[in-house]
Amino acid sequence: MITALILLLYAVPVILGAIYPRIAYASGIFVSVFAAAFSIVGLIYRLNLNETIGPFSVSLNPLSIFFLLVISTVSALVNIYSMSYEKSPGRGVWILHGSIFSMALVTLSSSMFPFLFGWESMTIFGYYLLGFRTKSGNIPPYVFLVFGELSTLLILLGFAGFYSQYGTFSFIPGISGTALFLLLIGFQIKMGIIPFQITEWLPIAHGQAPANASVIFSAGMTTVAIYSTIRFVLLADASLLIGLLLLSIGIFSLFFASIYSASSEHIKMLPAYSTIENCGAMIMLIGSYLIFSDLGLHEAALFALTGALIFVFAHAMAKSAIFLFVGMNEKHRNTHDFLNLGEDKNSRISSTGGALSSFSLMGLLPIGGGVGEWFLLESLFIMSTVNNFYVTLMAVISGALAALGLGFSVVSFTKSYGFLSRGGRTGQKSDYMDSAILIASLATVAIGIFSYLIVADSLFIFSPYIGGTSNNLLTGLYVVPSGYLISSIGPYGIFGAISPAVLGVILGLFMVLSIGILGTGETRYVEPWNNGIAKDGNFNSFAYSNILRITMHKLYFTRETEDHGRYSESTFDVFWVLLVRISRGFVSVSRYFGRKFMNSSLNIYVFYILFTFFLILAAIAI
Repeated sequence: MITALILLLYAVPVILGAIYPRIAYASGIFVSVFAAAFSIVGLIYRLNLNETIGPFSVSLNPLSIFFLLVISTVSALVNIYSMSYEKSPGRGVWILHGSIFSMALVTLSSSMFPFLFGWESMTIFGYYLLGFRTKSGNIPPYVFLVFGELSTLLILLGFAGFYSQYGTFSFIPGISGTALFLLLIGFQIKMGIIPFQITEWLPIAHGQAPANASVIFSAGMTTVAIYSTIRFVLLADASLLIGLLLLSIGIFSLFFASIYSASSEHIKMLPAYSTIENCGAMIMLIGSYLIFSDLGLHEAALFALTGALIFVFAHAMAKSAIFLFVGMNEKHRNTHDFLNLGEDKNSRISSTGGALSSFSLMGLLPIGGGVGEWFLLESLFIMSTVNNFYVTLMAVISGALAALGLGFSVVSFTKSYGFLSRGGRTGQKSDYMDSAILIASLATVAIGIFSYLIVADSLFIFSPYIGGTSNNLLTGLYVVPSGYLISSIGPYGIFGAISPAVLGVILGLFMVLSIGILGTGETRYVEPWNNGIAKDGNFNSFAYSNILRITMHKLYFTRETEDHGRYSESTFDVFWVLLVRISRGFVSVSRYFGRKFMNSSLNIYVFYILFTFFLILAAIAI
């Protein structure tokens, strides 16, 4: 009972956290490292088994093993970091490990009961993480709880439709379009993407959570949501309509989240918006898979799904590193605003980790995030060449918005890392927090350089769900050895290619030679231009983003005011403006309806009863 053993091991830190919180983190590291090592062995030896534990059915199939590796790595990083982050761990330790156990349970579930139990547990533990471990008041925890329960409700309805269709609680191929739609919406709530991005509940929750809890939310729970999306999409028949819908949802989420990430002045809400942006990109890759499958382009479909795997792993590691880095700065500097940051108090180790993770989230090659973004853009380029006008048009629009949105991520993380690390004080003593940040950031580099290993295993990972195709995504050319060149396959053969491994070697040598010959250089100080704000010798974060607020004033709702020759600006969140207008319209309609029709008139109430009665008769007759 290997699967049961893994789940039992993940339950140990939960129990220890409630009884002996000081040793819970050490046990969490051991369990996470064991599960990660087991996952690697399982992928190497192609493990695939199903088990029954009482009424629960769980499995270690290739897809769940891969995502168990991601979640276990995140869990190990959180536990290492927390050993220094929390000098006096209390009752919140078991809640943190309860969240990790819930994520593992969802990932290993192969039937409805354990999946729902794990999914609902994620919501409950997340609520208590926000409620018991912060001083943020009641609003963020309850907002998180409301959206979590809505997510569970939609998944429950989707499972009900699935059970009514097949009469089984196990996950089997052939899920209906209606059930799949409900499930996908439920999963997307956990990612905070369109249309649920409008309420911005996810950035609010992430911004108010402790650093280790933020990692659980951003790198853990969103990863589980992506896993669930892939799992149930693979159980359904390929649908061009759902593929286009996911592509649309993904691109709008990516674009708008990147805009608000670039302008955010909160050191934790900026990466939280970036989480929505990256989830949008992964949703786009899943939608691309459905579109390619429906059009019969199976190798292109495999390429898109492989890109989703690389993107998931790279995002989880980079976002773990960046939230840990930001959380350490918040703790040392006692502020969560870029404008109030003082001098840099990071060690050289944490500064290096923060830089590498920022590079990944900027989409720079050959780091994991850059490879994932290459897969996304390449999939859209391939899609623009297919023989379907509507798909081609959608691909062109999505490609343009994706390129623009991904460009904003460069603005976001040059801003984030630049203001978190400026000041030149890097003599802070290293501890477990620094180690966790460096390990996570180095993992993003490794995921990019060794991404060909994931590509090589991709057909095996998806083999229980897709067939009738071969894995021709790896090749070689000139100086690139065979198996190290990742190629994209379009309708007319190989479309493009890249070799992160070779590129990493070349850039590494160039960097070593450059530093050896030129040195690292010294910091220069120049008088800044503050984008119209009075010069005070300190170029602040608001000024850094101000050019975006001015040039994109239609999206930011930027308003400029003048007072005695001095100009100031204010911006309004377009989503909140839209939400307020919709709410006011709804209230106005409700009041009008109440005054006209709900006015205590007996005749109108009798009419309601008769009207409802005839509607029921009509429904029965149909």
